[in-house]
Amino acid sequence: MRTRSERFGFRFTESNPLTGDAFAYSRFADLPGFAADVVVDGLRLDAGQWDHLVEHGMVIETTGHGVYWVPGAVIEPCRACSGDGRHRVAGMIDPDRSCGRCGGAGERVIIPTGGLDRAGALFGGSGVFA
Repeated sequence: MRTRSERFGFRFTESNPLTGDAFAYSRFADLPGFAADVVVDGLRLDAGQWDHLVEHGMVIETTGHGVYWVPGAVIEPCRACSGDGRHRVAGMIDPDRSCGRCGGAGERVIIPTGGLDRAGALFGGSGVFA
């Protein structure tokens, strides 16, 4: 279990939580706010340029396989399960279920919502990606 906050990053080869496909195969409109911000602010591409790369299978040639860090985002232990990933009911551990808040991962990604208007809808306005 992580005991302190850590930075959050992702690779474009990883699965997009909105589509189940890799970020590299996701049109701009299907990217979560944090990934769209990296495309625009980090890669300096607009939506049309990104979609062109996706359509032609050229995203990885542009992004590479490296990690892109999301400014201001951190990974923290899940408070609902105390970071162990197990579901609790009235303080008792249910061994047959994972934590509903973090999906059993034991941690959550906290993303600042300032400037991430599309992330607010994805994360219910809370800025939490679990």
